Amino acid sequence: MKKNKKTVSFRRLIAFRLCAYVLIAACAIFVWDCLWGYIYSEHRYKVEMAYNFAIDFNEYETIPEDYLKSNGAGIEVLDDELKIVESKGVGVKTDYQYTPVELAELLLNDDPKIHVSSEKVTNAQGAAYTIVLHQNILVGTLEKLQKMAYFYAAVFLFGCGIILLIILFIFVKSIYKPIHNNLTFIKTSIAKTPYDKSKADVSKATLTEAKDVIEAYNSMIDEMETIRKDKDVLVAQSNRLISNLSHDLKSPITTLKGYSEVLMKENISPEEQKKYLGYINTNTSALGSMVDLLFEQVKFQCEDYSLNLENRDMNSFLRDIAANYYMLFDQRGFNVNVNIMEEPYFMDFDAVNMRRVFANLLENCLSHNFEATDVEIATAMEWGYYVIYIKDNGVGIPQNDRETVFEPFYQGDLSRTKQHSGLGLYVARQIIEKHNGTIKLFQEENYKVVFKIFFKIAEQN
Repeated sequence: MKKNKKTVSFRRLIAFRLCAYVLIAACAIFVWDCLWGYIYSEHRYKVEMAYNFAIDFNEYETIPEDYLKSNGAGIEVLDDELKIVESKGVGVKTDYQYTPVELAELLLNDDPKIHVSSEKVTNAQGAAYTIVLHQNILVGTLEKLQKMAYFYAAVFLFGCGIILLIILFIFVKSIYKPIHNNLTFIKTSIAKTPYDKSKADVSKATLTEAKDVIEAYNSMIDEMETIRKDKDVLVAQSNRLISNLSHDLKSPITTLKGYSEVLMKENISPEEQKKYLGYINTNTSALGSMVDLLFEQVKFQCEDYSLNLENRDMNSFLRDIAANYYMLFDQRGFNVNVNIMEEPYFMDFDAVNMRRVFANLLENCLSHNFEATDVEIATAMEWGYYVIYIKDNGVGIPQNDRETVFEPFYQGDLSRTKQHSGLGLYVARQIIEKHNGTIKLFQEENYKVVFKIFFKIAEQN
């Protein structure tokens, strides 16, 4: 036996994989940001160095102040004590002495628009000085950096878009495959139905929704098989009906034909004519009964057949029927025991058809039992059901026949020899089921045949 695979719902599949690929996309964008940021920083540094103002520190004395100012620059000359001994240009101080910390902070300035550098030089007299160059970034450099920033931002966003598209493509492909496989499996399973009535293997479904569809499909296959079997039963019943009717109608028709031919002769005495007409009348009545029974069988199979429901006391109704049949049972020497509840039980039922039910059951008891028999008619309340019992301790019904006793023409050959059609119990079951009830046949210790009819007790509003 195959072990069913664990399935996952489509919603959970989407949620899990979406979270996974969002995390992957975030990591990829983070790596792209670090890489592109490093490239941008390196490029920006080169652009600043290329466009910044540059001088030869050893020639500081010969640099004109106007030249410095025109380039937004200035220089400070510091002695060994970090005191300004000379300054010219812009962004410089005069008569000021730096502390080592101040000078370090000045050189480490993080303002992108100002660049400060220093270099130690020795003049012609051999004196050592520290030259501090203040450089304001030029307008052209700023424009270049701005354009570069826009370019790098655009490329960064484009790269993020490409990453997201790649991740999205992989995500869609990852969920497309299981969905496609499950839909293909469903399509293949359904497409084979006209040629192969076997069930689909549910273990091949990986999505919960697909599994539900396949299980529904398998249920449909079971229902179709049930319908097919019911159809076969109906066909068999129809064939049996035709066969039985052909047999049952042949005898009275032959008799009618024979007597009618005799009556056509002129030398028949009035007494013989009357006798033959009596035979014809008897066989005509038999034919009418057969037609009525056939109508009974067909009538209750129609879904649109409506009952004439009335709210009546079923216990009182059963007592009337028992009283009507009491004399017939007494004449046969049957011992009848009536245990119908005294308190009334009202329910909706068709009195004419329901009377037919109990008439069929009681006449079935009379016709199949020849010796004195114990008979019981009883009602009870059991486990939320109103129950009616019709019992007898006669010849009984074989165990093998109890499953088919309610089918049309049960023991048809034997029934015909006893002037019965074999439709009585079938019609009784049809009427009971039309009233949303159930009839069962079983055996008790003291009764060989027990017909149990039960109706679910309706809840009182």
